[in-house]
Formats: sequence, C-alpha cells, structure tokens
Amino acid sequence: MALTEAEFNEARWCDEFDDPHLRQWLLSHTPIKAIAATRKHHVRQLGVTLSHGTPPGPKALLKRHESGSQVFTVMCEPNYMLLWVRTTTNIAALVAEGKLTVTKDGGFVLQRSFDPFHMDFEEGWTADLLPMTFLPYKLADSSKCFLFASDQPKGSPSGFVYYLSIPDVIQTMMDCGVSMDKEMVLRNLLDSEVTADLALLLKKNHWSADVTAPLTAVIVKDRAAVPMFASSVVAQTLAFFAFSQHAIQQQENKSVPLLLLMLRTDSLLGGAAPFTNPLGSFWLADVSTLFSLLKDGKAALEVEPFHMSVNNTQSKRLSHSDARAETKAFGMQKRKAMLEECVSFLTLDLERKKTQLKKIEQKMEVKKELPSKCAAAKAMHKTHPLTISADVKEKDLSGYKAPWDVETCKTSIKVNGLYEAAGLALWLRTGVFRIANTPEWETASGDVSVETLKKFATSFFSKDSAMKASVQRGQKKSRTGRDRIVWPIEMIVVSESGTDLEKDGGFDSSLSLVGCHFVLWAWYYAMFQALQTGDKEWVELLWECGCTVTIQARLCTSEKDVPVARIQASEKLKAIGDASLSDTFLTFALLCRKLGVESVSQGSALKLKFNGSSYNPSVHKAAVQVIGVMGPTGAGIFFEAIQRLELAWGRELLSNAYSKLVKLISIVKGVSHVHRNTQEIAAWLVDMLHLALLCKSTTVAKATDTFLDKDRKHGSHGFWPACLVLLQDSIFNPMKCWETFLKPSSEDAARDAEDEAHAADDDAGGALTNQSALVPVKEKYNRATGCLLDLLVELMSGQHGEDLREISQCGEPLSKMLQPGGKESAEEASQGSSISLVVKLCEAVKAFDTNTKSVSVTATAPAPSLINTLNQGQSVEELTAERERVWKLVQNERRKYATFSVPKTWKPEGLLSSFRSCGKVFGHAGTLNSRFAAQRICSASQ
Repeated sequence: MALTEAEFNEARWCDEFDDPHLRQWLLSHTPIKAIAATRKHHVRQLGVTLSHGTPPGPKALLKRHESGSQVFTVMCEPNYMLLWVRTTTNIAALVAEGKLTVTKDGGFVLQRSFDPFHMDFEEGWTADLLPMTFLPYKLADSSKCFLFASDQPKGSPSGFVYYLSIPDVIQTMMDCGVSMDKEMVLRNLLDSEVTADLALLLKKNHWSADVTAPLTAVIVKDRAAVPMFASSVVAQTLAFFAFSQHAIQQQENKSVPLLLLMLRTDSLLGGAAPFTNPLGSFWLADVSTLFSLLKDGKAALEVEPFHMSVNNTQSKRLSHSDARAETKAFGMQKRKAMLEECVSFLTLDLERKKTQLKKIEQKMEVKKELPSKCAAAKAMHKTHPLTISADVKEKDLSGYKAPWDVETCKTSIKVNGLYEAAGLALWLRTGVFRIANTPEWETASGDVSVETLKKFATSFFSKDSAMKASVQRGQKKSRTGRDRIVWPIEMIVVSESGTDLEKDGGFDSSLSLVGCHFVLWAWYYAMFQALQTGDKEWVELLWECGCTVTIQARLCTSEKDVPVARIQASEKLKAIGDASLSDTFLTFALLCRKLGVESVSQGSALKLKFNGSSYNPSVHKAAVQVIGVMGPTGAGIFFEAIQRLELAWGRELLSNAYSKLVKLISIVKGVSHVHRNTQEIAAWLVDMLHLALLCKSTTVAKATDTFLDKDRKHGSHGFWPACLVLLQDSIFNPMKCWETFLKPSSEDAARDAEDEAHAADDDAGGALTNQSALVPVKEKYNRATGCLLDLLVELMSGQHGEDLREISQCGEPLSKMLQPGGKESAEEASQGSSISLVVKLCEAVKAFDTNTKSVSVTATAPAPSLINTLNQGQSVEELTAERERVWKLVQNERRKYATFSVPKTWKPEGLLSSFRSCGKVFGHAGTLNSRFAAQRICSASQ
C-alpha cells in the first residue's frame, strides 16, 4: 500500500480519538502499482480520470473545474511511504472468507476501511514502512537517442520547447527488423496513431463541452495531429498511465521503457494558445507541419528513452510496530494535553459558577430580609398601585389618591386627551439607554453628577423629609402619627396614539417620560442606599412612595406638543424650589429650535417659560446665540465642555445662567483666530473656567458675571477676556493640563481635604502644581524649553491672572510688548503689575535665540534676533531685502578701515599676491603714519 507524504504525516500524527480519513486500500504486488493506484485515487477525487474507464459525470466535471489547479500537484507528487505487508496466511483462504477481493489486474482490496497507524494487524501479518520516490529515469541507451535537425547552418532553434512521451516504437522497429533510417524513425515517432491512447485520455478530461469538438475533429477523425506539452514531467507522467497500463506488473521497481520527445522551435507552435486541460495544457501539433518545420530548420527534435522508476530514499526500513507505538504515544500525549486543558476550563467554570451561586444566595438572603409588603408579585412592576381602603391594617401600606385604571385611562384619553392617577415608579422609563423602537422625540435625558442626585434624594426621599400624617387605623380610636414620603412632582408621560397606555397588568419601564428623568434617578439612588444600609423602615417608606407616584399621561398628536410638555415639566420641577435637576438653558434653546420659534411673539403664543419668567426678548436673544454656537443638533465640543463643567460644579454655575452664556458668546464672537472657530474658542474658555475652579484660583460663588466678563464699575477686564491672551497654538487643552501637571497627588489631595474641612469658607488659595509630573517632561528638553514649560504651567494655573487682565486692557498685542523698546509702554499700560510676566516672557524668548553673532567676509546679512521677529509688520521678502541693503552699506563702511585678504597657498608667492590684493595698504604712497592714525598688518594662519 502507498501513502502520499501528506497522508503519511496526517495518519501518523493523528490522535486515535479523532476521525481519520479512512478509505478502502488496494494491496498491489509491486511498489510501482501501489503508487499508481494511490495516485489514481487522489486524482479521481478531484474529478479527473487517469484510466480508460468511464469518464466522470456532470457533477464530477463541475468539481474538476473548481479544483483543476490542484490536479498537477497531486498527479506529480514524487514522495510516497510504502507499507510493505506480508502474511503467512493462505491468500486463497482470505479471498474465500471475503476478507480480500481480487481486482482485474491481480491486486487485492481490503473489504473494510483501514487506518494503517491506529489498528493492529491480525496474527500472521507483518508490515514495514519504506519511503520511496516515483520519478522519471533516463536510460543510457545510445542506440535509442536521436537528434533530428536540419544540416543548414542556422543553429539549433531554442525559443520554445515542447514535450511528448510515447511507447518505445524504436525498440519495436528493431525487433521487427525494420529499416532504421532517420526518415523512417521520424515518421513512426510522429505518427498520430501512436498517441491515440493519450489523446483519448486528454479528451475524457476536457474542461467544458466547447473543447470536445476540436479534440474530436482533429484527433479522432483526421488523426493527423499529436498533443505536445510544455512540461516534461507532465508528458512523462501521462505516458506512464496512457501507454503502460498492461505492462506495469511485469517489473517490480520500474515501468516499461518509454520515449521522451523534445521539440524545439523558434516560434509558438501553431501560433495559438494551448488547450486548457486539468491534466496539463497542451498544443495539437499537425504532423505535416512538424515535418516541414524540421525540414526547413525551424525546429529540432531530440529523442531519449526513459522509464518511471521507484527508488528508496532511506536504506533502513521502519518497523510498522515501532511507527504505530510512536503514533500511539503522540496520540496519548495529545489526549493528555487536551484533558488537562479541559480540566483547567472546568475548574475555572466551577469557580465562576460558585461565584454566581454565592451572588444568588446573597440575593436570596436580601429578599428574605426585605419587608413582605415589597414581594406582592413575582415581577415587581406588576404590583398594583396602592389604593384607598377603610380596612387597611395598622402597619400596611396604603394609597391616598385614585389608582391607575386602564378603562378609565382609555376613556379620559379619548375624551380629554389627558389622564392622571397613581402608578408605580417602575412603570417609568429611566432614559439612561436608548432602546429599540424608542420614539424620535424622546431626547436623551443628559447626565447629572451623583452629588446632585444625592442632594435631591436627601431633600425629598430621605427619612428626614417624610411628612408626619395623622391616621386612625385598626381597633384604636385615637389618632397616631405615621411617616410617609410623598413623591415631589407629577411625572408627565406622553403617547402619540394612546394605545401604549392601554396595557393591563402594569408597564415594564415602558412609559416614556417627557422630562424630569433625574427625579426618578434620585428615587432609585435613595432605594439603593436604603437597601445597602439595611434600613427596612426606609425601604418601606420608599416603596410606598414609589407605588403612589402621580403619573400624568398626555396625548400628543403634533410635533410641538412634546417640546412644550417637556418645558412645562422642567418649570414644575423648578417650582418646588430645587432647579438642580431641571433642564438647562441649552436644552431649552434646542427645544425652542424644534418648536420653530423665530420671534418673541411666537414664544409668547406657545406660553413658553424659563426659570419662571415668560418668553421675552432677552431669553430669545440668548437662545438664538446659544444655538449659533452649539449647532442644530446640540452636539460638539462646546456642549461637551459645558457638560464637564456642570457635572463637576453644578448646573447653576453656567448651564442655567443664560446671561453668562450671552456674555461668553459675545466675547467669543469678538475674537478672530486662524486655527480655531467660534465653537472651539467657546469650549476653550469654558474649560479654562473649569481649570481655574480645579486649581482653586476662584470659587463657584465668585464666578459672577462681573468676574467672568468685565467690572464695569472699575473698567477692568474679567476672567474670560484675560484668558484670550493665552489663546495660542502652544497652549494645550486645559483639562489635559490639569490631569497631567496640575492635579495634586493623592497625599496632597488628602492634605487639602483636611485643610478645607477646617477652613471651608476661606478664599481660594494658590494654584496647585504636581511638580513631580513636570520633572520627567523637562528632562527630555534643554534648559530653555524647561523654563518655557514652567511658565506655561504657571499661566494655565492662573498665577498671573492679574497681569493678564492688565495686558488685555492695554490694547496692544503681547508680541509688541516683548520688543526691546516696548517694555516701558507695557509698564505704563499695566501700571507696574505686569512687569514680572513681561520680563519672564522676554527671558524665555531670548533663551531660544541661537543665532550666531559672527559672520564671514562674504556672507549674507546675519539673521535678526528671535525677539525682533515676534512683531513683524512687513512680509518676509521685504524684511530680507531691507537687511541685505543695510548689510552692504555696513560692508562698504568697513572697507574704509579694514581690508581682508586670504592667500591661496602658504608660500612666498601666495603671501605676496595676497598682500598686493590689500589695496589701501599696498598702494600707500608718502610718509608712513602721515595719513592714518594707525596702520597695522595682521597675519593669521587660521
């Protein structure tokens, strides 16, 4: 039995528990027949036939077309592993028992699938493994080597080479005593009848139907053309299968002799492309044409005898039992590794499930500890709202308003477009995540800090905020006090058709809130705190409150109804005295844009309000300007900067103060910057305020309109105009500067927290600086850059705030103040307070000035100092031309007093020539020292 190299490796290193590729094996008498059978099997799997049997069907043809590129690799595979099987059992007995079947060519087929490396042979059988190669082998028979070429002195053609392998017709002619002249041999070699079997093999393996016609017409009918291949390996392999089918069994390690024809031409054979065939592309060469080419010297034909031989590649055979033991050991090791991996996975899975079980047990314990009143239904949202009942017991939860009723809701929505009743907090959608089928009008609730939620929960959902109600329950006739937490505001939900309000059995967080989402968040936060602390009384109060939520359902059929409802809900939340969770002015402006409000009258007609004030010209102006900076959707870096500020310091600082927003936008619109647009500058100023608060340069209480914009009483600029002085490309993001350089370490933060606990009402202190973070950055640069980094961090932290205010009021650009003659003007403008900053900036700029102070004789004008280039009013070309003009004047003036001459060679002649070129000295006539006060001749060797 023969296995290909790939089969051998796959079978040998395959785990015995895997499913190997089993097949019925053919036992052959000789190695060459075993290899031929294996090769036929693999080629047949690709839809190709190497025998003269029935051609493949339509499905096989399709498969062959898809895998045709693999046929050559399989057909010409040279390396095989032979399994040499021997038995002491009578073969006839095995055939009689049905274990073997005799084939037509005398071989045997095992009547079961056989895996040679995972199955022991029965008693009486032995096997060895022997690696072999199956390749063409040239015969050293000079009597059969011919060269057919013209005697004309044109040289041997060598442009194209074609190959054809045929049976040994020369030996046949010699055995029959036929004349062996070249003409006769050539005609027998190129006889198309000799290649009939090969042509039939090619015809059965055509690519598609359109190739059948030319093959049938040329090969079968006219029989005047022979196939020629571009590969000698293909030609020799196909000849073995096409012509030696009945002669293989005659020899053990080689086939019958064949002849290899090598045709060399100067041009492409037939002037056409080859026929495409899975067995190899070929040309159909006309016999008469070939004769003409050979006669005219345009072709040459060489003939060499060969046979297909099998050769051992190793001298020592490998025992099958040793190979099987090795394979089994490999399989066991692989199995062991797989089982160890499985055990590791199961161990991790067990630990994970133990953790899950522990969490479930904890939840069960928590559920046991919860009041029994909270477990009225399997799903908590299915709990019916609390009702008013005269039979309520002393410690039972009870309602104090009409509960939600589906039929009543349907009637009221149909008649009034409005319905209000007591429901569950669990019915309301939190708005934290947007889910599928969420209405487009349901805008995101935004975000709020945990501290703000905690403050609201303490004010409205804590035990201290519970009202003391006088009740009379049970058998007692006297009234007693009972605590109750009351939901602070009605929650407005909207519906486009009313059908989503008709669900019976409760709502699973499906009622769409139009606003006041944060009130619901505060209730959830309070419930979390109550559960975490294990306060059963607080949990009961919150659950009773959550089961008596006033839910107002509105039918909104137009696009304007929803924004109006949201604005009204936000104003009602402000009416209870806490605006920390209401919508900001930015949200109000976006809602006005959705409503299409373009004038004060339109806003008044819709009865819009903000902070309790009706829609007026000031509110309208502010809304228009905010929309202009934010954009139509509200997204962008300005909106993100506002959100960061309000999450850290509250909404009252800037988000709800539309007067501050108007002044911010007015400042931004008065600034023109090359690389930043209006939205980027506005976001930058908001982040600068955020940074000032983080660095404790100011406080929330001090961040008034006067501090931020301008002190009109004293005529001094505020924080934002002063910040515009720093608006340069070298100033990085304020938040990044805080996180990297200004944010104090954990030890500093703890120490500052202790100080704040003792002095909470003190003024804002100096800026914080994390010097340890700045040191490694400065180490990467020179001293000048390190000084600049120090100055930048000082500016960002607000240490030079007063200097910046003075500079911004001066009206002159900072670059002009840095000029050598501008220092006095800067001092006058800032009245002495900005001298420190200007001096530091000058020193930082001078530290970077690396221009050389010496030039050569013929060099161009030296570059100006760096500090002089900061305030250029002319173009670079104009400045360069002016400096060159002045430099020439300087050189002419210098020549009146000094002349330079450089000798070309350091010899007397060169020195004398150089001395003569010094015009004024060499051409001097008269009495020495009578014309000049001093005249010196200096010589230098370098």
